[in-house]
Amino acid sequence: MSVGRTSLFVVFLCAIISITHVADVLMVHASPRAEEFTANYAMDTTTASQVEQDTKTNREKSSEWNATRLQGCEGRCWRYSKKAPCQCNEECLFRGDCCSDYKDHCTGTPLIHLLPLEDPDEPDGVFLPSSGLGQYHLSLTHDPSVMSLTFVTPKGFQCVLPGCQCKFAVSQQYSKMAPPSWIETKHAMTYTYENGSWVGDIHRVLFEGLQPSQKYVYTCDNAETIYSFRGPKLPGSYPVVIGAIADLGLECADEMCGNYTIEAMANATRDGLLDFVLHAGDIAYTSGNQSIWDMFFNEIQPIASSIPYQVCVGNHESHYNFTAYRYRFAMPGESDSQDGPQGPGPLNVNNLWNEYTYGAVHVISFSTEHYLGNNSEQLAWLEAKLKAAADPARRATVPWIIVMAHRPMYCSSSDYYDCGFHGPKYIRAPVEPLLNQYGVDLFLAGHLHNYERSWPIYNGSVVSHSYAYNGTGHYGTTHFVIGMAGDDEGLSDKFVSPSPQWSATHAGSLGWQRITAYNSTTLDVEYVASESGAILDSIRITKP
Repeated sequence: MSVGRTSLFVVFLCAIISITHVADVLMVHASPRAEEFTANYAMDTTTASQVEQDTKTNREKSSEWNATRLQGCEGRCWRYSKKAPCQCNEECLFRGDCCSDYKDHCTGTPLIHLLPLEDPDEPDGVFLPSSGLGQYHLSLTHDPSVMSLTFVTPKGFQCVLPGCQCKFAVSQQYSKMAPPSWIETKHAMTYTYENGSWVGDIHRVLFEGLQPSQKYVYTCDNAETIYSFRGPKLPGSYPVVIGAIADLGLECADEMCGNYTIEAMANATRDGLLDFVLHAGDIAYTSGNQSIWDMFFNEIQPIASSIPYQVCVGNHESHYNFTAYRYRFAMPGESDSQDGPQGPGPLNVNNLWNEYTYGAVHVISFSTEHYLGNNSEQLAWLEAKLKAAADPARRATVPWIIVMAHRPMYCSSSDYYDCGFHGPKYIRAPVEPLLNQYGVDLFLAGHLHNYERSWPIYNGSVVSHSYAYNGTGHYGTTHFVIGMAGDDEGLSDKFVSPSPQWSATHAGSLGWQRITAYNSTTLDVEYVASESGAILDSIRITKP
């Protein structure tokens, strides 16, 4: 969707939101349900059936809440939803879809606005944060006791605290009547980039000394809005639930855009059903327009402000030599000065290739947009990280290995270049032997705007038509294409016929992937319809 405009648009942040909505979405308070969930969620070991029942109960509550909030304009000011007959949220003016009583319910200070530029050499319409702080997104670090938070302010915004520093507290201590014992962040940094005529400041802080699965509340620069998150689980902890997507763009009026996907994952995040998100490249579909980055981060803020939003790079992030992507995210890896100033504090950032552990799952991300030849730095790095992750002593604690990149090694879409040439020659040839050698469980990719699941496979041949591993040798990696999250380019349901023998199933419906590691022997992978929540495909991988 193009955002270039010649006229002035002003986008308002809703200031009047129902008390119920504030309690559910923004303000964090202790409750019997929260305490019960904390007890369940902190378990180090559990059975698949126990987790499945808890998950089913929470999903039913989520569906009830979603159905209620779609009645009338009241309470819908916080985000955009195509299901609504009209809109009260902060982007309705931009989309030309406001409720008739918009001004009565949604007046207040704008969060972001669109400014036309007089200089014809600059892009038309730079989307700026106009007042206060926004675009909060968390990310994991190499230390499970440390979480990184990144957010944005207008250029030159005068923070109350140095670096717009943040503070956090254990959530059980929080109430509006009795302020908690806040812990101030020890490290803060502010930086920017100017490519694409962007004119904001990026701030990054670290929440340190976190306890596993403990719920915290936080605020930045003494702002009134309170957000929450949980301390990452320690290596070897269960269950771990991941929401995985690729090729997700801005919300828009087209049925194949990501509106339903963002909404579904925001609901799952609010209900505590996800530990973190994996986004396998093609993020926001900016075409180099920096305004779209700002819009996208505001749209995913209900997700990314509460759980880590972990990414890898795709071809749509390549503008200005990947500058916006490399500055706006903070993936844990060996330091790369091109990813903005390193830090703050002990944080090292490499957004092109990185790895991290959450509970019993180890994730390794690499770039299909950079050289992967036999003598490449990236391939040597990838092999070293896979070797370390596959070490028997390490794998006894962290048994599940997921590798993520943007372009697939296997796909059967009617796209010869990606599926018949580029994937097999430039990605599969150098990388697949490593996946096989080190026993990678899942490979996640996007690029093709659909869904596809392979059988356990190696070198083009099916290793098994079962996902139950019998303990003899490596059972083959299962490959997924998960590019069905939604964007303005639409989805594709065109596949070659007949299907390759390695392809177990494929589809072209809007959705996202849920990965659940219940314990060291059982992992479920589900394809979830974004609008209805129906399970469109699922497998269970088991080990002895």
